[in-house]
Amino acid sequence: MDPSESEVVDAAGLDPERSPKPELSAAMRAKIERNRQRALMLRQARDNEEKHKLISRTEAKQHYLLKDCDLDKREPPLRFTLKKNPHNPRWGDMKLYLKLQVEKRCMEVWGSEEALEEARETREENKETQKQKRFNKKVKGRFPVRDRTPK
Repeated sequence: MDPSESEVVDAAGLDPERSPKPELSAAMRAKIERNRQRALMLRQARDNEEKHKLISRTEAKQHYLLKDCDLDKREPPLRFTLKKNPHNPRWGDMKLYLKLQVEKRCMEVWGSEEALEEARETREENKETQKQKRFNKKVKGRFPVRDRTPK
């Protein structure tokens, strides 16, 4: 073989330009493009931490006092990204929501920051009351029926 006539040959011994390439359907190409766009969007979101910060479903429910129906069923349902649980891979996947969308939904549900703060304070007061009741019940259970001295 003459060096001037040398052809490009891949590792399998085939000419890459002559090897048959499978044609992708339009639906498959569209799916690949959507996935590529989504990956690009998520990569850009990681660069801009403040604007596209992600929070977990549990954190959204605790901090913004939202319910499952507020996240899933209220129109339009919030979109989320699934990610493996970093604490234990055998546990369920985490649902991560955009913080800005969760804050917007919180304002739809509660109306204002003041209403949200008032609801938080009410829940804290109820939690403290329930804790005190449980403690009193345990203390009361330690006294015998006849005499009033602790065991």
